[in-house]
Amino acid sequence: MWIVYVAQNFGGFPLPLAIALQIAYCLIAAPQILLFYIISFYAKKNIDLLPSVLKILFWPMLYISLDYLAGELKVFPEYAASPLVYFTNISQIASLGGISLLSFLPLFFGSSFYFLYKRKKFALPMFTLSILLIASAHFWGKYEIKALSIAEKNTLQIGLIQHNIADLEASAFQGKGESSLDQVIQKLINMTSTFKESKPDLVLWPETAYPIVFPTKEGLSSSLAYGYANLVRSAVASIQVPLLFGGYERFSKKEFNSGILLDKDGTYKTSYQKEVLLVFGEYMPFDQYFPSLKTLNPQMGDFGRGEGPFPIEFHSKDSTYLLGVNICYEAILLRFMRQMAKNGAQVFVNLTKDSWFGDTFEPWQHFQLAQIRSIEHRIPTIRATNTGLSGTVSITGETKLISLPFVEAQQILPVEMLKNHSPTLYTRIGDWFFYLSLIFCLSIWAFLFRRARSLR
Repeated sequence: MWIVYVAQNFGGFPLPLAIALQIAYCLIAAPQILLFYIISFYAKKNIDLLPSVLKILFWPMLYISLDYLAGELKVFPEYAASPLVYFTNISQIASLGGISLLSFLPLFFGSSFYFLYKRKKFALPMFTLSILLIASAHFWGKYEIKALSIAEKNTLQIGLIQHNIADLEASAFQGKGESSLDQVIQKLINMTSTFKESKPDLVLWPETAYPIVFPTKEGLSSSLAYGYANLVRSAVASIQVPLLFGGYERFSKKEFNSGILLDKDGTYKTSYQKEVLLVFGEYMPFDQYFPSLKTLNPQMGDFGRGEGPFPIEFHSKDSTYLLGVNICYEAILLRFMRQMAKNGAQVFVNLTKDSWFGDTFEPWQHFQLAQIRSIEHRIPTIRATNTGLSGTVSITGETKLISLPFVEAQQILPVEMLKNHSPTLYTRIGDWFFYLSLIFCLSIWAFLFRRARSLR
């Protein structure tokens, strides 16, 4: 029910309208299921005329095709195999063919089992094959995990700050006085100062943890902004640890949702501006043609779009690392994260603000959907959120959290990356199994269409 929570608390919608939005979302959240049902209802008789092998393969291939295409259209894409990330051994095949290949295993098993249940003798070999494929994936994944565990790695010690500020941060963002800003920024500084003795390689603050514009260029901000920025710079210089934090930048009359990197002496180094903006949250579609649309929801943002995905350089102990900074739900986008990996990212750094969704299942789902990106590309993830879940994901998908949601926490976690990392098959080729499935289904349709015409 996180949609109801967000609509009421941040959209200002009354409860009946918020519930209506939840119902509407449920109707459109999984269009692939509806399309699969429609196609199966009208095409089942024709598909049943196919040879047994093609018949059993068609249904999982069809769902994989629809599942992927629906994910391209949805704001928060999830896929059939997303929960399989908890089956650590099996999920390793995502490094070969991504989420589509992983989805094929349970779907193929289900298709062959259905025909076997219907007492179709031809299904037994295919059902046996599906079990063998799952077993093979399990044992290959087990071997892969063992091989990766002994591979040479570089390690970064990352200090994570989960400051557990939700309503206070929102009030500061809405401009309700300097006292709120003081509390937000001072709390972040105080929590960061606890790392003064332990000296991690880098400290992370979550998305928009710094709740006003940070002046990364001269002459583009107010004296108030410079005052708070100098406070943060001085704090970083005092503990001598670099800081990467979520904040706002302003260029060419546009504000950007950014990840901003300060060196250990507090000087600004570089930043990443969020590229994939959240519709109805960070921009209103078509507002460039119809500016009056913005008045429908005055609380909605109007952010500029960054030029990513590209990693940013980070220097630590005479080494240079490429940080694949991504903000909020960019972490769950297939093509975005694959391009970040192709551009050389060695660590995925996800800055997120999940307090919008309250104490619901959404933070857990968000973390789960991002988790498999590390397996696909063999690149670890470090995730900082304001209210949770904050933690790490290893190159084989294992997670470590610093706390439960809505708990104040700070902790240093190691992030291990492959020293001699080479792109995975999925990084190099992409969603080849989806295209294979799509071509297979289209070929079946073309064959059925030609046969139907020849029988007329």
